Amino acid sequence: MLMWTGTHRANRGFECLLPMLTARTAAELADAQDGWVDPVNNLVCADTRGDIAYQCRGELPVRSSDAARRLPVPGWDDACEWAGTVPFASLPRAVEPRPAS
Repeated sequence: MLMWTGTHRANRGFECLLPMLTARTAAELADAQDGWVDPVNNLVCADTRGDIAYQCRGELPVRSSDAARRLPVPGWDDACEWAGTVPFASLPRAVEPRPAS
């Protein structure tokens, strides 16, 4: 069985669009990505005050075994199932990072 985060359950990613369109700061725009499903990608943004933000967004599956993280696996084997998804709060994020010295 082939699984894809964009179709394995109801995709509510478009619910992020209104908060994205009404965000006033880079941090608000990064916060608005909670709920984005697919594609998993990086959002980099800036606001009119000069603040910047980076947010990895999307639904990342947590694999049930180390092998299922590195190689193709038999989808019919329950040992290779997804064990959940990475919580939004655990995805990589930076708001107003300081320039490297």
